[in-house]
Amino acid sequence: MCIKKIVSEFFRKENIHLFSSWSWVQSDFAEEFAYLQKNSLLEKDAPGSKCIWATRQKYVLKLVTPSGRSIACKKYHLFRNPQHFLNRATPAGLEALNYQEIASLHIPTAKILAAGEKRRFFFPREAFFITEFLEGTSDGREFLSGGQYCHKTEWKDEFIKKNIRYLALFHDNDFLHKGFTPFNMLWKEKPLSLQKEGDLLDIFWIDAATCRKIKDRKKLFSGKGEDFALFFSFFDFTEEERKEYILFYTENTRTLECSFEEFFLLTEKYYNKKLEKRRQIKK
Repeated sequence: MCIKKIVSEFFRKENIHLFSSWSWVQSDFAEEFAYLQKNSLLEKDAPGSKCIWATRQKYVLKLVTPSGRSIACKKYHLFRNPQHFLNRATPAGLEALNYQEIASLHIPTAKILAAGEKRRFFFPREAFFITEFLEGTSDGREFLSGGQYCHKTEWKDEFIKKNIRYLALFHDNDFLHKGFTPFNMLWKEKPLSLQKEGDLLDIFWIDAATCRKIKDRKKLFSGKGEDFALFFSFFDFTEEERKEYILFYTENTRTLECSFEEFFLLTEKYYNKKLEKRRQIKK
């Protein structure tokens, strides 16, 4: 099988080949990547790897390279409708692009190390995406009701506001997250020597598979409200708390084409729809 191989510092849209197999590797990871491939260490049952999440179509491995670097590898090994990806990038390629976009906006995220697809007769058979594994972090579920830090108000408020500030930046560059949930935001406490008031935590975005750049202004506007509705639906916020966070968002965005009151009503509409849908599912 002929694979177009690229080694460079940054992943770009041009690195994706829609009709043939391809792989991209970050320059300082090329040697380790070759070793991992040669020894089949990116497979689900490979020695030394730990499967941390799996479905029928994909799995995520955590492993440590010979140099001691911890990495996460997401691999798609089954495509329900491979015809859908004829002349289209697979989710692995799109997520790699999204990570690169997030990093270019200076939103902290895991460093992208490699990505690629294997195609046969133009159709995808396998796709993968590799990042550094962010050791010592937890996800935002710790701040939800029943979580370890649900009552640690100072940390919880900072976690939410920092993510809202990053979301405002993302929206200002015409992106929607579409997966803006506490599960996809990692955090860890800063070293004591670096802490100051309102800056106690480091935040990192992961799992960017759903992010999309939107050209249609109407869809972009409504999508902003949907991003918030999804995020709010995981917390037990009062209406006043939701207002406070929406106001914080409006103070940090440059591109909101309406008043605070109008945007709050939009988010509430989608928020209530989200809650009603969950109630229907429980029945």
